[in-house]
Amino acid sequence: MKLLFFHDLLPKVGLRNGYDRPIGNEDNGWIGNLGEIVEYSFESAQEISELRFVFDSNLNRHLHNMSCNYPLEQNDFHVPESLVKEFKIQALSKFGNWDPVIEVKNNYQRLVKLKVNVKTKAIRFIPVSTWGSEKAHVFSWDLR
Repeated sequence: MKLLFFHDLLPKVGLRNGYDRPIGNEDNGWIGNLGEIVEYSFESAQEISELRFVFDSNLNRHLHNMSCNYPLEQNDFHVPESLVKEFKIQALSKFGNWDPVIEVKNNYQRLVKLKVNVKTKAIRFIPVSTWGSEKAHVFSWDLR
């Protein structure tokens, strides 16, 4: 299992470069195996009140999931395979255990904002499944 660590300070830290989609030849995101861990750690315990994610919803596809694009005799659209469907958030307790903070199932949104109330020296994101892709693709993970 590979861990990706970030050491930053709150009030806002993030897995991001400011672009929430591929531009030209630049991917601008993190791609990892399902079950791989992305972790933020801090020198001292931090209060975290919100998690914000931008997942890959394949914005570069040729057809978009808008009703004005539905021809009368065409197959239904589906959630993009690249979108993260299920993920877990865990926080390091003062006793050194990884405690569950939240688990999201059946996500179908590109932008996900989650209210949390946790004080921790480390927090991690674990992608569990997508809507079909073999890898998780995240453009942004911010903590506030």
